[in-house]
Amino acid sequence: MNLIKLFICYVLISGCRNTANQEIRIRGKAEHVKEGAIVISNDNKEGYYVEGLHSWEHNIIGKTVEVTGVLEIENYTAPKKGEDIKQQVIGIKRIIQKPRWKLIK
Repeated sequence: MNLIKLFICYVLISGCRNTANQEIRIRGKAEHVKEGAIVISNDNKEGYYVEGLHSWEHNIIGKTVEVTGVLEIENYTAPKKGEDIKQQVIGIKRIIQKPRWKLIK
């Protein structure tokens, strides 16, 4: 039974690439991570990178913002056996391209 659930999750995650290039609107908390500015969604608690924004201004961090743009989903896998290990993201990376954002009061 667990193997079936795992397979279904894999298929759903793999299928996420098909949702790319859709216009989305994310409302959540503005935060920083090593790779740049993100929004932590109020709905699903997932992080969405904001393309082209290295960091939020200090007075925006922790506040609620609404970001609209085109969703791109990238799936990063762990290095294969024998490959060099490097610092990288492993898993799904959600990126909001062509972002437009505003502070929510």
